[in-house]
Amino acid sequence: MKHNLLSLLFLVLLFIYPHFALSSDKEVMSLSISDCIDLALRNNRNIDSAYLDRILQRYNLKVAEDKFIPKPYISIEKNFKAAKDENYAYTITRLAGITITEALPTGANINLSGNYSDIRPKDKPFSQNTSAGITFSQPLLKGLGIDLNNASIKTAEINEKINVLSLK
Repeated sequence: MKHNLLSLLFLVLLFIYPHFALSSDKEVMSLSISDCIDLALRNNRNIDSAYLDRILQRYNLKVAEDKFIPKPYISIEKNFKAAKDENYAYTITRLAGITITEALPTGANINLSGNYSDIRPKDKPFSQNTSAGITFSQPLLKGLGIDLNNASIKTAEINEKINVLSLK
């Protein structure tokens, strides 16, 4: 309906003001082939879409390659616990910890962790605890799982080559 009204309005304006349609002041612009190509490519949505797709594809490759980068986790906590008794006892507990996890190409995982805690009860001795640990786990796969663990990276690299060729 809206499209029909616009078409009708255009035809009415064309007949009311015919000098717009039959203007003799036409300016002819000559363009070279390279100018025509530049003009056609300047705002081409397909090319813009392909460019944005390439950015996304490169990001996906980067994510796959970052599979074996260590990942740190930090936690900090402080608790205050009060108990009502004749001495109005209270306890302050502070906890802090860090864990670093790294995946190896063999399929193994290494976890390094460190924790600190202290407890400060009122009118009682102060207690403090510090711990550190390392954990190593390796799945029992044929060939240590190297091919299996690197398959996602190889797939991403192959997809990257395919994407580059399809863009060309």
